[in-house]
Amino acid sequence: MAKRVSILDQHKKPSSARVRVAVRLRPYMEKEDEKAPAACVRGLDSQSLEIVNWRNQLETMQYQFDAFYGDSATQREIYMGSVCHILPHLLIGQNASVFAYGPTGAGKTHTMLGNPSQPGVIPRAVRDLLQMTRTAAGGPENENWTYTITMSYVEIYQEKVMDLLEPKNKDLPIREDKDHNILIPGVTQKTINSFGDFDEHFIPASQNRTVASTKLNDRSSRSHAVLLIKVQKSQQVSPFRQLTGKLYLIDLAGSEDNRRTGNQGIRLKESGAINSSLFTLSKVVDALNQGLPRIPYRDSKLTRLLQDSLGGTAHSVMIANIAPEQKYYFDTLTALNFAAKSKQIINKPFSQETTQSIAALPAMKRPREEAETAAGSRQRKKSKTDSTESSPNTSMDAASKRKLNLAALDPAVVERLLKLDKILTEKGMKEAQLLSTPKRERMALLKKWEESQMEIERLKEKQKELEQKAIEAEARLERGQWAL
Repeated sequence: MAKRVSILDQHKKPSSARVRVAVRLRPYMEKEDEKAPAACVRGLDSQSLEIVNWRNQLETMQYQFDAFYGDSATQREIYMGSVCHILPHLLIGQNASVFAYGPTGAGKTHTMLGNPSQPGVIPRAVRDLLQMTRTAAGGPENENWTYTITMSYVEIYQEKVMDLLEPKNKDLPIREDKDHNILIPGVTQKTINSFGDFDEHFIPASQNRTVASTKLNDRSSRSHAVLLIKVQKSQQVSPFRQLTGKLYLIDLAGSEDNRRTGNQGIRLKESGAINSSLFTLSKVVDALNQGLPRIPYRDSKLTRLLQDSLGGTAHSVMIANIAPEQKYYFDTLTALNFAAKSKQIINKPFSQETTQSIAALPAMKRPREEAETAAGSRQRKKSKTDSTESSPNTSMDAASKRKLNLAALDPAVVERLLKLDKILTEKGMKEAQLLSTPKRERMALLKKWEESQMEIERLKEKQKELEQKAIEAEARLERGQWAL
């Protein structure tokens, strides 16, 4: 049985459940031999930035987020400032997610993956989680608890979920269980006990991800990549509690302007699928902010997987990656507007706890309930049998009370009464079977019996009238004799 405990009940400040948004500005990438125009984005402080109007350089629009990282920010600064604080929630059965958003070529994959000299969010988060579970397992308060970490890695390519750990698993479904948890049936799960285990599975799987060259990016991601890290904390003694926390690390494919990327053929089709899913993501954010009754999570595979992260039960962090070049102006403006809307979303994290002993209680009670039900059924059958056996005697007593003095009646009336008595006798023989008779036939028999009773009453009245006439005739006869 799963129990849910809201984090809002534990902490007085509800802001802890809001989607936290950080913006990262990548360095200027124009070639040296070109006359580089001024950057279209400028940082103001650690949380604010402004974008210059491309029509009027004197006009700017300012934005404020939870964090702003300039072009000189390191991978460690971004991880320590915006990501590492959500990892402890996994050890108490709560979900968390980190996803990188932005236009193509803005540095999303670098932020999430990095390189051997500058590791990104994913390797740092996995290394820290492994260290946190080892430390927690060695504590005296967790003496009877064990920790297990598993990983799954998928990509959403042209609205199909592909298993990167096992490439033969293609077009996997996305389901929702009875507790409203999003899951992917059939996806490969690998247990990791060390960072070496993680590298052994993750590096080959990353090479299975679909990438291609465009005019804006030599290695452009053609799919959304989702790494799922599941932390399971299990109690080894009764009541065998189990806490499960999930961490989603998501590298979104960038929105693309096909006029600038030069996409054709399959690249154009991929770009259409990417832009369509990102548009659905924007609709989900708008619907959440407007409080609409229907949130279009099911309109794309991406938003279905992000259902926990946006308006769901996860501690969410979005890192919006933007580019400073003027040619990225509209892409940057779109990304900043989307980030500003996303930070208004409120999530409701819960601890998911499963207790085996509680789940086993119904099975333990079931034999007793079945015995009580069987005893009650037998008692009801006995009562029915007793009432059935007593009903013929009751009918016979009532019939004896209704007996008439046939010798005093008219012969024609007696004949009709005998016919009715024969009908009633046949009905009385079938009385025990009346309850098992179909309803229509039962109603017909009851109606016939009522008509017979009415006919008897009419005959009685007629008999009384005849007797009264006979008495009156005898009286007249006697008066006539006296007159003579």
